[in-house]
Amino acid sequence: MWIDIRDCGEFFTDGTVVNDGNITALIAIAYVIITMAFLFHIVGMILILTKSSEMTNQSLLLLHLSTVSIALLAVNVYAVYSFANSLPTNIPFRVTFYTIYIAYVVNLLLLSMDRLALAFLDIRYSHVMSRKMFALQIALLWILSVTFGLATKYVAALNGSIKIRQEVSFSYNGFVVLFTAFSYVTIYIRVRSSRDNVQSAGSTLSRDLFKKYLIPACLVLSYFLLNLVPTIIERFVNNTARRRDVTIALIGLNCLNNLIEPIIYVFLQRSIRQKLAALCHLCFDRITVYRTISENQISAPDKECTGFRDNLGSETTD
Repeated sequence: MWIDIRDCGEFFTDGTVVNDGNITALIAIAYVIITMAFLFHIVGMILILTKSSEMTNQSLLLLHLSTVSIALLAVNVYAVYSFANSLPTNIPFRVTFYTIYIAYVVNLLLLSMDRLALAFLDIRYSHVMSRKMFALQIALLWILSVTFGLATKYVAALNGSIKIRQEVSFSYNGFVVLFTAFSYVTIYIRVRSSRDNVQSAGSTLSRDLFKKYLIPACLVLSYFLLNLVPTIIERFVNNTARRRDVTIALIGLNCLNNLIEPIIYVFLQRSIRQKLAALCHLCFDRITVYRTISENQISAPDKECTGFRDNLGSETTD
């Protein structure tokens, strides 16, 4: 959760912003996290696109999530820069941030709903969750995000209080955490029941699906806690002056979500890991071939010179 530095005086009771000392290390750490998250998302998108010829709804949701995450990381780059240099930001920029951030949160919610639907619909999943349904979900996602972003920022600006934004942020983050927990607990019960009735007709859930759902569930909840920690700190710590180092540290903590996200949804998939291993092996083979060709090209002139000297020596002897 990102908070504008101009809002700090309204939220903290003494209304001051501390120009603290050296924050270079915190800025560097924040930029390293953002850069790594950006690279992870790019690699993840490439692996998803090359995974198979036919894209599933879940793969499309992951691609959309990575796109939104990259946009969010770009906004956070400017957020770190503005906080580090005490630069003000205008309302349109803050509306853009909230719109992208809400789209990010809703996309995570759609992923939980998609896995919940897969667990319960089973073989009917492909018929119900069609491409039209996916397009409708994405359209509603952006309508909700733009509406929510505009309403939250402008209503708060008109009322002159950051409290509205923090209450709304705390509410939708909390809702997504609760819904995610509910989804994966329900999936756990469903999968366990299916395992106890392996012989039941039409059931395709198995131990593999149990692992597929349980591991992401634990990781999703853990990194959503990272999403809530900054909001909780900003909500309850209200008797101290605002420090730029604290703000930048909270932004870096929040960006850890974007770093962990592709690991959860992309790199933990067995097919993706196999694809990544194959790509690494291919790159290693090409590097080896290139080095071999380069070494041969370097040694070839030496052999020619040696042959020329031998021929010259034999002619002189004759």
